[in-house]
Parts: sequence; structure tokens; C-alpha cells
Amino acid sequence: MIEKLTHKITKALKKFIKDLQNSSEERKTFWTYFLSILAMIIIIIIWLNFFSPIPNNQIASSTSSPQSSINFFDTLKTGFIIIYQGIINEIIHLYHIFITPNKIIITPSQ
Repeated sequence: MIEKLTHKITKALKKFIKDLQNSSEERKTFWTYFLSILAMIIIIIIWLNFFSPIPNNQIASSTSSPQSSINFFDTLKTGFIIIYQGIINEIIHLYHIFITPNKIIITPSQ
């Protein structure tokens, strides 16, 4: 059963690559960008999960009590969480830019 599934997936991927090789440069460029962005997102998610970031409510509680001991790894994890959230927000922002139609208003000079 698994062998049939892997055979179908392999066959579909080979067909996709052949079609992509024979397609236009615009389509090749699109798939290059898309797969590069997808790979970067997967790597960042795996990397952040490797560091097992602490949840947001623990960040707020750890910053509210100055008597608690702060070590390097907690600070590093907090920094990674902030950077991760910024990246996700920026990806969402860029997505909204790409899906909105381009409207250019040209006003005649007077």
C-alpha cells in the first residue's frame, strides 16, 4: 500500500518537473520563489521548535517580577519569540500586499 502511494507521488513529481522544465520563465521563477520561501518558513519553524520557546503568558510573568533570576537561555528564548512573531507578522503583511489589486492613480499635471 505504501509502495503504491510512494510510486504515485514519485510519478506525479516527475511529471510536474518535466512540465516545469517545458514551461515559461515566469512560471519557473514563480515556483523558485515559492519553494524558497516555503523552505525558509519550514526551517525557521523547525529551528524555533528546537529551542522550544516559552509561551507569551510566561514572558509577561517573567518580566513582571524583577526578583526572579534571569539567565542567558531565557533571554535568548524570549528574543527568538519576539523575532519569530515579527517575522510572522511581516509575512502576513506581505501576503496582504500581494493579494490586494494594484491601483495606480495618475493625475494630469496642471
